[in-house]
Amino acid sequence: MILRVLLWGVLFWLVASVVRQMLRSGSAGAGGGGAGAGMRREAGRGPETARYGGLMVRDRICDTYFPRERALVEHDDAGEHYFCSEACRRTWRERERARAAH
Repeated sequence: MILRVLLWGVLFWLVASVVRQMLRSGSAGAGGGGAGAGMRREAGRGPETARYGGLMVRDRICDTYFPRERALVEHDDAGEHYFCSEACRRTWRERERARAAH
């Protein structure tokens, strides 16, 4: 009887842990790098406000949402561009150079 209760307790704990992890990754997204660490959202949804009240911005290179105060920012004629990491900013600059060369 005690063994059965312990097994049910362990099973409940495992299920609760998996659900908690899924909820955590669902609210933060499912990505894997940069300041945004996977705060992935649908493309074209615009800035979003996080639960803590900070303005969220989107890195258009890796399509990750992250807090604006953590963003690397570039300005051009089209406006401001936000990046979660130096690698994404470098990729954007290379694409812009290639676009300007054509």
